[in-house]
Amino acid sequence: MELTFPFPVPPAPGEVLEVLPGLYSVRMPLPLALDHVNLWVFDDGDGLTIVDTGLAGADTQHWLRQARAKLPKKPITRVLVTHHHPDHCGMADLICEEHGADLLMSAQAYEAAVILQHRDRGTDVVSTAAALARHGLSPEKQQFLVDHARDVENLNPGMPPRFTELRDGDIVTAGPYELEVIFGQGHAPDHVCLYCAGPGGAAPTSSGAVDGAPGRGRAAGFLISGDMLLPSISTHVGSPASWLPGNPVAQFRKSVGRLAALPADTFVLPSHGAPFYGARERVAELERHHEQRCLTMLGLLGEPRSAAEILAQVFKRELDPLQLMFAMNEAVAHLEYMTERGDLDRAEGEDGVTRYVRKPERRRR
Repeated sequence: MELTFPFPVPPAPGEVLEVLPGLYSVRMPLPLALDHVNLWVFDDGDGLTIVDTGLAGADTQHWLRQARAKLPKKPITRVLVTHHHPDHCGMADLICEEHGADLLMSAQAYEAAVILQHRDRGTDVVSTAAALARHGLSPEKQQFLVDHARDVENLNPGMPPRFTELRDGDIVTAGPYELEVIFGQGHAPDHVCLYCAGPGGAAPTSSGAVDGAPGRGRAAGFLISGDMLLPSISTHVGSPASWLPGNPVAQFRKSVGRLAALPADTFVLPSHGAPFYGARERVAELERHHEQRCLTMLGLLGEPRSAAEILAQVFKRELDPLQLMFAMNEAVAHLEYMTERGDLDRAEGEDGVTRYVRKPERRRR
């Protein structure tokens, strides 16, 4: 079964799309290769609840003002953040201060966002480059990252001084919807997804209609998936180089497995890309993607090699600085995943570089 997209044409920046009764999509531009993030806004009685905020900055403020003029004329009373990355929480401080809104997010996400707030981005990139050097990143590539640190130096979010903690399994009420908090791991610590088992309204059909025959769809549940489940790109999975603890690939695969267990007709509202049906099919695609990446790497590791030494054969495209950092993180994460499950041996050479080699019994399948 292929994914289906009730709203294949996304709203323009500053425009508003009602995807379910009282639930609106706002598409916020990003100055990155990934050029947008979706915000979700609930009509919540006397106010509005907004899920994620976009990057901090004048551009986001402009487009948010444009969207606010098209939303119900109510104050923003709550800001719910899925995770700590700047495109999701960058405006949290400003919105909460301007509207007196409450901030809701997981404790781990809040802590990570506050850490980002107080870190110098240039120093952070230098530290990351040094960590990746231990995985074979050349001095030239390290300098490439450092020279372009200014491209992301203003991405760190400002955070309100207090927040309401969300925990896995909590129920958040927004308008007529009861939203269950589902934590995901591997992309960001305690990433919040929101699942509504029955929206109490009509789900959109392929026509995109939500409020009247013909076009009224079946009453299905929906999932605000954040970055954990995206329709067309694979979620970035971190690594020790980006100070994400544990085994991110294993954590991510376990987390999306939880999402695959939701009802088959769940309507998925992602942070990037168009809303879609087909959560189980998409999880299966991601499982195949990660397993194929492992098999590709296994085939390259008949002799000891570092993450940097196999990078060009795994990511066969030109990488900008941010993509290079993500690609190295992903490579290290998959190599560590395969080491922990027994496919690879790991050793640090006299040059301080970590290299991996396929165990003799692990032949490429």
